[in-house]
Amino acid sequence: MSLDWINTPMLFVINMLAAFRLTRLVVADAIPFGTLRQRLMDHLEARTPWGRKPWPQLTRTETRAHGVYDGLHPLAYLVSCYWCAGLYMAVLTSLLASTGDWWWWAATPLAASAAIGLLANLDD
Repeated sequence: MSLDWINTPMLFVINMLAAFRLTRLVVADAIPFGTLRQRLMDHLEARTPWGRKPWPQLTRTETRAHGVYDGLHPLAYLVSCYWCAGLYMAVLTSLLASTGDWWWWAATPLAASAAIGLLANLDD
């Protein structure tokens, strides 16, 4: 295992953007995991921040402040929380980056997709 990528700013940024993109795939994107995530949430009978909100409609920050996540199954919380899923994706991408150069062929398109998405949000 080599950690040389940490000392190269461009590779570090690519890896972190890839982690961000993978986190977004798990937590928020409809394709490819949206249906699977919703089935998991329904199976666990969990309340989700994008689904069965209590009345009145709360923002994400208000939802966290009011403790709406209390009672969620840990797996349901994991796939609905950016902070939780992001940690695991960062660890995963860091481990993959340390295995060899093959990872950069997968990480670069993920990083480009993340950068394009972030830039598109600025355009709105």
